[in-house]
Amino acid sequence: MIALAACTPAPKRNQVMGRLPNHSWHGPVGEGSYCAHCTEAGLIKIDLGSHTRLTTTTCFKDAKTKIGIQQADAHVEVESGGTELVAIDGQLKVEDCNPSHFRGTVWASFADGGRVEASIDSPLKPADPLQQ
Repeated sequence: MIALAACTPAPKRNQVMGRLPNHSWHGPVGEGSYCAHCTEAGLIKIDLGSHTRLTTTTCFKDAKTKIGIQQADAHVEVESGGTELVAIDGQLKVEDCNPSHFRGTVWASFADGGRVEASIDSPLKPADPLQQ
């Protein structure tokens, strides 16, 4: 089991570490997409593994955004038992972003004690607004 504590080293570039009740994972960040014509213009979705993903519209250099259940511009969600659980706390730091590439870090925690942390350096593919 992976312990994600303050003294634990951060994930390496393009890696994610996560812990949910009864499950933990460590591995590469998954696919990312950018949707220029979605209802939320500039919608970015990045797979963080184990049914977890970052969703944001924050895409500018050196941006910092709080993540939490009330934040609409950036959130981390995990699919569990057919429902979406949204993180209650966290932070997204964007190092650089454009419609074809995203680089930054994210951490988020869930009410059930789960946590995910990732260092993202990922290409973004164009997304179809009808599939978002």
